[in-house]
Amino acid sequence: MEISDSPQLSQHHPLFMKYQKSVPTKSAHQLQWTLSGNSVILFFDGLLKKPLDIFPFSNQLTRNKWPALSDTQAIFLASDTAPTVKQESFLLLYPEGRATTISASPKTTGLIIILAMAFLGGLILNLMPCVLPILSLKAMMLVESRESGFSKFVRSNLLYALGVVGSFVLFALTLILFNASGQQLGWGFQLQSPAFVVFLIAVFVIMGLIFLDVLHVNFARLVNWSSKPKNPSSTDWRSSLITGVLAVVVASPCTAPFMGAAMGYSLGQPPLVVVVIFTALGLGLAFPFLAICISPKALFLLPRPGNWMNWVKKLMAIPMFLTVAWLIWVLQLQVSEKPHKENSPWEAYNPEQLEAYKNNDRPVFFNATAAWCISCQVNDRIVFQTEEVQQYFKKRNFHLVKADWTNRNPEIASLLRSYNRVGVPLYLYFPPGQLQPVILPEVLTVKSLLSTLDPL
Repeated sequence: MEISDSPQLSQHHPLFMKYQKSVPTKSAHQLQWTLSGNSVILFFDGLLKKPLDIFPFSNQLTRNKWPALSDTQAIFLASDTAPTVKQESFLLLYPEGRATTISASPKTTGLIIILAMAFLGGLILNLMPCVLPILSLKAMMLVESRESGFSKFVRSNLLYALGVVGSFVLFALTLILFNASGQQLGWGFQLQSPAFVVFLIAVFVIMGLIFLDVLHVNFARLVNWSSKPKNPSSTDWRSSLITGVLAVVVASPCTAPFMGAAMGYSLGQPPLVVVVIFTALGLGLAFPFLAICISPKALFLLPRPGNWMNWVKKLMAIPMFLTVAWLIWVLQLQVSEKPHKENSPWEAYNPEQLEAYKNNDRPVFFNATAAWCISCQVNDRIVFQTEEVQQYFKKRNFHLVKADWTNRNPEIASLLRSYNRVGVPLYLYFPPGQLQPVILPEVLTVKSLLSTLDPL
C-alpha cells in the first residue's frame, strides 16, 4: 500500500475541526486564590473577562456548588481539604463558546507584614482597659526605681519585657501542643475555666487589700511603695518579671486591632513561625517600657518618689476591685445555666440554622462574643445596645446570631478557625443571599458599623 504525498481530507474533517475548537486551550496566566473562612476566593486580577461559567477540576479545593461571580473574583464554598491544597486548575467557559484552562495557587501574605501586624496589635493592647491596672503598677515601679540609677532602671524594664514575651511564647507553645493533640484552644482560653477565674479573683482581691493597707504584708519585696526604700540601690528582679507575666494574663480578655489577623495567620503554620508571631505580639506589648530605656534622660521625665505614691496606691485599688466585680459576674455566668433572654433580638448560634439564613434573602449579622472578653462587652454596650443600631437592624429585618464562647464550645471554636481567628470578638456581615461575609474589625463604633452595613 502506497502512502500518498498529498493525502485527501476525510469527509469528516469539518466535524473534527469543529470539536477541536471546543477543546480547552491552556492559559499562560496564573491566578491566585485565598481561603477566607469557609469560602475560597479566586481572584481574576484584571487578567480575564468575566467568565460565563467556571468549574474546578477537582473537589479537593471547593465543593460542588455554584460560585458567586463578580468582575474580579469568584467565591466558592471551601472543601474540608482546602487548607492542604497547593495548586488547582479551573475551566473557564466564555459566552463565545471558547474554553480555557488556567492554574491557580494560594495567595499568601508575607510573614514580614504579619509580624508587623502582630507587633502593632501588641502595642495597641497597652490601651485596652484590661491592661491598665497592671500598667499603672509597672509605672509606679519605674518611679520607685528612679533613684536607683539608669542601669537598674533599664534592668527593671528588660525583666518586665522578658516576663511579657516569655508569657506569649508559653501561650504559643501551649497552642501548638494542644493543636497537635486535636484540641482547639484560642486566645483567652484560660478564662473559660471557672477555676482560673476564681484564681484571678483571689489575686486581684489580695492586691486591692494590700493597696488599701488592709493587709500588711512584706509587699516591698515585690514592689517598693515607700517614698524612701530601705535599699534604693537594689531592685527586686522578681517584681518586674512577675508584673510582665501579670500584664499578659490580664490582657487575655482583650483583643486589639490587628491581633486577630496575626494570630489567625499562625493557624496551620510551622511551630517556629507560631512562636515568632507571638514573640512579636509580646514585643509590641512591652515596647513602651523598652523605648524609654534608650536614653538616661528618660529618668528625668519621671516624677520623684514621695508620699503622693501612697495616695496613688490607694486609688489603684479601685480598678482592682472593679475587675473583681466583673470577674464575679463572669464566674456566675460560667457556673450557672442562664436561660436565653426571650426578648433579646439575638438568636443563639446553631450551625445548620446559620447556613440556612445565609441562603435566604435577608441580611445576617453574626456576633461571636464571651462574657470574659472586655472588647466584646465594650462593643456590646456602646454599639449593639444603642437605639440607633437596634432600630437599624429591625428596619432592615436582619437575622441576628450570637455565639457565646464564655465556656468552651467546640462548634464555636471550629467556626472561629474557619475564619482564621483564634479568639473573640468576631463580627460577620452576610449580605442577602451571599455566602461570603464581610469581616468587621474587633473595635467598633456606631458609625463604622452602619457604614459597613449600609448598602448605599
